[in-house]
Amino acid sequence: MNNLSVGIVADDLTSAADGAAPFRNAGLPVRIELDVAETTDRPGVVSIDTDSRRMVAAAAAVRTAVAVRSVRSAPILYKTVDSTLRGNLNSEVTAALSASGRRTAVIAPAFPSEGRTTVGAVQLLWGVPVDKTSFANDVSHPARESDLRVIFPTAVVWEPGAQPIPDGIVLVNASTDADLDTLVSQVGLMDDVLWVGSPGIAAGLARAVTAPSTPHSVSLAASRVLTVVGSQNPTSRSQLDRLLEPAQIVDARVGTDHAIDAIQRQLAADGIAGLVDRSPDITPEEASRRLASIVNGVHAGEGFDALIATGGATARAILDSLRTRTLELVDEPEPGIVALVTSDGSPFPLIVKAGGFGDNNALARLATLLRPTSHPQELS
Repeated sequence: MNNLSVGIVADDLTSAADGAAPFRNAGLPVRIELDVAETTDRPGVVSIDTDSRRMVAAAAAVRTAVAVRSVRSAPILYKTVDSTLRGNLNSEVTAALSASGRRTAVIAPAFPSEGRTTVGAVQLLWGVPVDKTSFANDVSHPARESDLRVIFPTAVVWEPGAQPIPDGIVLVNASTDADLDTLVSQVGLMDDVLWVGSPGIAAGLARAVTAPSTPHSVSLAASRVLTVVGSQNPTSRSQLDRLLEPAQIVDARVGTDHAIDAIQRQLAADGIAGLVDRSPDITPEEASRRLASIVNGVHAGEGFDALIATGGATARAILDSLRTRTLELVDEPEPGIVALVTSDGSPFPLIVKAGGFGDNNALARLATLLRPTSHPQELS
């Protein structure tokens, strides 16, 4: 018997996690998979990170199709896209629709609670087209286009309730959660629809799902918390500076061995430490690999028992270095921020945050969640 209720395919780890979080909040158990094979026997929700945002379009399409085929039996099939329209949107959505065998892809990337809205098929961040915001300057994956009609030239804009939903790719405007709820209500949870969007539409779908039970709670308590900022987004850098004093933050530029030793000393002394790579002449991919190598070394020495990571690529690199393939999603402390527990190796709590999410005190609150006795810099 197939117990899978929801199948999710995402192009990076943060999207796989925050796209699945609303279903966990609705009472469904959620597994995050970093491989695409043999996932359909998982009960509840399976969310696959294809790690394809960094790939060229053709390779991303192939990886996406393989992942979609592994979960397409789920009644609800959902392909995440970045709410600022970064990544291989056209190639991945087209491949996902073909591999799904479904009739229509409904694209609704709005995430109103985080200021992401879709008006006239244009994606806005707090009222500004996303390609005119700081996300246009993202080093790894800049937001190059705000108009969904340019990204999906064969798509049609569809107003829920105006007419029967057409075949193919349709674009839907939304400025509020109520708009997304109306969309889900009008379309219904049909098994011939591929849903495409950000955590906003995931929350709308989750609100329409009746869960059989509430998943068991999992303790996130820790005594030694390492926070790794791999995202180049200035928001994450500011959040780290609010969390820790400069002396508690280790810069990867000191070298791998020195960084490992410094972090272990800091964790032993204060129970909390930060890691960042401020090298001006290193690519984001190189930075992620270097940060992952340092974290692996600290973990081998049992230096931390909980981890906070910003940036999906960095979090994925860390998990790859630790040979972690499966995680359980246990909480969503704040919108776009998820708490996971590794399910293989030596389990530990991991909180993953997309680089641009949260206010300046977000990391401080997360550290307190993991380690209530910690005393991060005074919040104001």
